[in-house]
Amino acid sequence: MQDFKTAVKFFYHYLKPYKLFFFLSVILVIFATAMQVIAPLYMGKAISELANYAIELNKGVNDKSKFVHVVTLLGIFFFLSTCATFSYNWLLNRVTGYATNKMRISLFAKLQTLPIRFFDTHSDGDILSRFTSDIDNITNAMNEAMGSIMANIILFFAIIFMMFKESVPMALVTMSTVPISLLLITYFIKKHVTMLIYNKPKLAN
Repeated sequence: MQDFKTAVKFFYHYLKPYKLFFFLSVILVIFATAMQVIAPLYMGKAISELANYAIELNKGVNDKSKFVHVVTLLGIFFFLSTCATFSYNWLLNRVTGYATNKMRISLFAKLQTLPIRFFDTHSDGDILSRFTSDIDNITNAMNEAMGSIMANIILFFAIIFMMFKESVPMALVTMSTVPISLLLITYFIKKHVTMLIYNKPKLAN
């Protein structure tokens, strides 16, 4: 728990100057997720309207305005979702780039204050790996995980809300799988951390 708090304080220190960009990213994630949740509802309506159009066409009535209207709305939702997803990924990548660049500058400034004994007791590969491997791992994690985590958390709760709205039993069945999913995620994260720790000395050499 102490390591988690330290990590949160560390990232907060470097992300704080860009909190406006981060806040805008969260808003865009919520918007994009909302569009992703709404779009399937209109897809179902589009199929229903297409079926109704086919039925009416057999009766001699050629009115596809309702179907075109629903399909147009569906296209707008997908377009807005794509734009919002692109925008929040772009913002998060910018934030990540600025934050990790400051990390490198801070790390270099820290190295300049260390005594000669530190450099005598640490290999060049170990020191360089902190600039390359460690910072790159942070950059990749923030680029790939930050947006995905926010989007998936919001999407999860949005889907649960819609499922409770449509069918309570289905929502309860889905909720029952959450503990299993969390256990699997925890297991794979621990394995990943173990492999990183195992590979770090090899990178240093």
